[in-house]
Amino acid sequence: MKTKLALIIAATLASGSVLANNTADVDLFMTSDSEVTVVQVSPNAGNAAVIGSYGVDDSTLSISQVGGENDAKIFAVGVDDGNFSISQTGNSNEALIKTDNSPWEHYSYDHDTVSITQNGDSNNSKVLLKGGTDDANVSLDVTGTFNETSVVLNRGDGSIVTGTVNGASNMADVYVDDSFDNNITFKQTGDSNSIDLDVTGWSDNNTIDIDQRGSLAAANVSVYWGSTENTINVTQTYGDVANVNVGASTNNTVTVAQY
Repeated sequence: MKTKLALIIAATLASGSVLANNTADVDLFMTSDSEVTVVQVSPNAGNAAVIGSYGVDDSTLSISQVGGENDAKIFAVGVDDGNFSISQTGNSNEALIKTDNSPWEHYSYDHDTVSITQNGDSNNSKVLLKGGTDDANVSLDVTGTFNETSVVLNRGDGSIVTGTVNGASNMADVYVDDSFDNNITFKQTGDSNSIDLDVTGWSDNNTIDIDQRGSLAAANVSVYWGSTENTINVTQTYGDVANVNVGASTNNTVTVAQY
């Protein structure tokens, strides 16, 4: 039986009005099959939403914000088969989804679906899969300029990560630490975009594809500290730069194709 919580916060303000400054804070503890939706709407926002989920399996947690300067966070600790999503429209928003292992039960948590969608400028999005989140499906979809997107895999295996960024002067960061058999694809379309990729901490058998379409892009790839048998492909078009550093690691394949 599902426990359904729907929080709808709508602030319809006239242009030039003060910020909405709404706050939604939801905590779930050992309430499986839960569904939580937070919606915050205002033209010049300043809203904040936080959903915390602890030992909650088969849950659907989502935050939707329209306006600027919003802050959305979803924390999931010890959760299997969760579906976590954040959608933001506007400028200068921040989104964070973090999964972690339970401090009481030290084993992996599996099959979470994680997504962040942002449309606007100067936004920041982060996905942190930490402490043994395995077999996750992660999607990041960002449109606009001067946005920052980052993904961290820590002791996570068998996950699929897809990043799609459209626009100019965007930055992405991918950090893979002590993680195995992950498949990561990141595509940036537009000019003056950059991506930093680090594979470290005995991370093995990961496949990573970076595709930069546009001009004046930069890709910085580092593989180090005992990471082996990883396959990394970088594809670039016009006036781009690729920097690759490999240290204290063996049997890795790095391919750079520039057209």
